[in-house]
Amino acid sequence: MPLAALALMGFVGGAKAQILLYAQRLPEGTVYVRLASALPAAASVQTDFAGKVDLGADGANRISPYFVAGSAGGKTVSMQVTEGGKTATATFAPKSGTFITVVLHQKGDAVTAAIVADKPEYNQLKARLTFYNATEDCTAGSLAEGSGRPVFANMPPDSVQARSINPVAATVTAACGGGRAAPLSLGQLDAGGLYSVWMMRMGTQITSFMARDTIAPPRS
Repeated sequence: MPLAALALMGFVGGAKAQILLYAQRLPEGTVYVRLASALPAAASVQTDFAGKVDLGADGANRISPYFVAGSAGGKTVSMQVTEGGKTATATFAPKSGTFITVVLHQKGDAVTAAIVADKPEYNQLKARLTFYNATEDCTAGSLAEGSGRPVFANMPPDSVQARSINPVAATVTAACGGGRAAPLSLGQLDAGGLYSVWMMRMGTQITSFMARDTIAPPRS
C-alpha cells in the first residue's frame, strides 16, 4: 500500500506503527519533502513549507520527517541553510505528487541540495528497509548483512533502494569500495515498521545510522 494513500504515518514509542488519517484529503499533486543533512555540523534550515527545521550532527537527528510542501511541484524551492556560523542558499525543484528526500552537502562555502526520489510503501506484515547512499562521491555504495550477504549493492551517489523484509533482528554494514562503516545493529525490526539506513562520509570516514520514517502534520 503506498504511503501517500495513508495520508500520515506515525510511530508510537519508536516501535509499533500507527496509522493516522487526515480529516481532509490532501490535494492531488501534493509534494512531501524530507531533509537529510550530510553537512559537517548541526544545521538550521529556513523553509517556506516547514518553517525552521533543525538538523543535528548525530545519527537520526540529521534526518527530518517528511513535510507537506503543498503545490511545490514544478517550482524552484529555495532554503536558507545555516551551519558553522555561515548561511547559504540551497535550491531544488521537485516534481508534482512526489515524496522526495533532499540531501544537503557542503561545497566550499556553498550548500547543494540533491533530490532523491522516494517510493515509500507500507506493509503491515513486513518491515520496510530503505538504504540511502547519501554521499557525493561513492559510486558503488552497498549494504550487507552481518553474514556478508549483500542486501543492496552498486548504488550511485545520492540514491536509494528499498525492500520489504521479514521482521527480524538484524545487523548490517554499509560500505563504499574499500571503506566500511562500523557494523550497525538495527535491533528487532517490527512488522509494519519503516526503517531507513543512511550512509554518509564525514571527512574521510564512512559512517552509517538508522532512522524511522515519519510524516509531520501539515502546517495550519
